[in-house]
Amino acid sequence: MDDKNFEKEFNLLIVDTFHNILKVELKMINSITKSGLSMREVHLLEIVANDKENCTTVSIISKSFGITLASVTVMVNKLVQGGFLIKNKSKTDARHTYLQLTKKGKKINEQHENFHKNMIAKISKNLKNEEKKFLAKGVSTLNEMFKSEF
Repeated sequence: MDDKNFEKEFNLLIVDTFHNILKVELKMINSITKSGLSMREVHLLEIVANDKENCTTVSIISKSFGITLASVTVMVNKLVQGGFLIKNKSKTDARHTYLQLTKKGKKINEQHENFHKNMIAKISKNLKNEEKKFLAKGVSTLNEMFKSEF
């Protein structure tokens, strides 16, 4: 396969795979939890859940997503109103407000984590060890390229 055909086919494959993962993730989350959350909102909950020091701010999420503070604030307020997040003012610096998951937010995040575990288990059960290494290396290379160039 020449470079031009490879680029065209690989682009279609990446775009299709990305959209399929998001579609299946959203369907799974909403079928289990009936939350009506977007995947961006679920991933926001994931960022908060992964912060073991409980010091996630709107600013941190904004940088992580690469979107404006205003856009994150709208999402955060929706998640607070929906009972998925709570805001805690810093005791030492009133300018900072930290985000924390509620029990309802933790449930959504657990379901999201389980989706990813099940997805990886389904993928890896049909691969030989050599194929797993090759796939992991390829995805890692792709990930590093996206981090550094885009």
